[in-house]
Amino acid sequence: MRARAGRMSTRPPSPRAPVVGTMPTVSPLALARRPLGGRLPEPIDGRRVSFHAKARDAIWQTVRALAPEPGENVLLPSYNCGAEVDAVLKAAAGVRFYRVDRETCVDLQHLRESIDGGTRAVIVTHYFGFPQPELQAIVELCRARGLLLIEDCAHALYSSPGGRPLGTYGDIAVFSLWKTLPIPDGAATRMNGRLRVTGGGVQPPLRRSLDWIRLSVRARLVLRHGRAGRFLKRYAVDVAAAAVKRLPAVIPPPPPAVASGNPHVSFDGASAALTMSAPALLIASRSDHRAIAARRRRNYTLLAAEIRRLGGMRPLHPELPDGVCPLCLPVVSDDAPSLQEHFARRGIGTELFWSEFHPACPAGDFPDATFLKTHVLALPIHQDLDSPALEHVVAAIRAWRAET
Repeated sequence: MRARAGRMSTRPPSPRAPVVGTMPTVSPLALARRPLGGRLPEPIDGRRVSFHAKARDAIWQTVRALAPEPGENVLLPSYNCGAEVDAVLKAAAGVRFYRVDRETCVDLQHLRESIDGGTRAVIVTHYFGFPQPELQAIVELCRARGLLLIEDCAHALYSSPGGRPLGTYGDIAVFSLWKTLPIPDGAATRMNGRLRVTGGGVQPPLRRSLDWIRLSVRARLVLRHGRAGRFLKRYAVDVAAAAVKRLPAVIPPPPPAVASGNPHVSFDGASAALTMSAPALLIASRSDHRAIAARRRRNYTLLAAEIRRLGGMRPLHPELPDGVCPLCLPVVSDDAPSLQEHFARRGIGTELFWSEFHPACPAGDFPDATFLKTHVLALPIHQDLDSPALEHVVAAIRAWRAET
């Protein structure tokens, strides 16, 4: 999309300016770091947990465990990624949708009305790490109707509002660890009820994990040293890359992918049998989870306050409740594509969040979901953002206001 006149800056960013990615990066010392107890964070640190490569694999495994009969369905929110929709469909269940409003809150009445005689389960999503306000009422509704409640906690690894972790309310909870931690893959299913979900049994190819680590270390260099870090990476990373290229002779290649349409809104059956990789599990278990959550909360609070002061865009959630740890900072803008271009010119990665619809979701029936998909831009607040990186993002926010 063409940027508005007057917004294009001809002044190039400083070569030393941080290049801020959308995801946290791994430190070269991560694998050598002394273990911090060797545990994963609550609530996925117990026995009733299975591991997968991706959260969509966990949803597929969960629906398969339900063994749906022909004509039975799963209720999903109208505002969705699309991959979870595809996973349910490919697990041989039908899909129905209930309304989510422009503040990402479940329309409880519409959810109640959408349940029919074939409904077996309800998926409720804690968007961006924030709990659904009507969560307890949704729990009670599902219990009263005899429905399995699946909490989608892909964005909410560290969120514990009121001291109780999200993912402990429903019968099943699905977490996506790689969205929060600097790891190549990883998802978990927590089982709170009688249904048991089998995790993946096959390790992902080691080369895939090592390739990710190489690219992540490269991203860390340009974050810390700006574009000058691209010169450093030639010496710090490319030597390791040469060694990685020799691995196919001793490590089998990944299984062939199953063609499944748009990868952003689809479930790829080739990953269904995979578990969380050993490097991902090692890094995750050696991470300082308390410090990561604190850093994310600090970064969110600082950037949200900056946006509220300047205007021109607004945080979807202006306040950060106690115990909530966000995935990112969702910002509502009337010109989200141009805002994304503005940040990109300054070396700041953002995401037009869930901008695509799965073909099975009737977009015309849910204007609020369409609004969210076309107006929400996700800004990074991850644990890599130290003071210089935060100052760089703040400067970009202020520049947007000055140029509009």
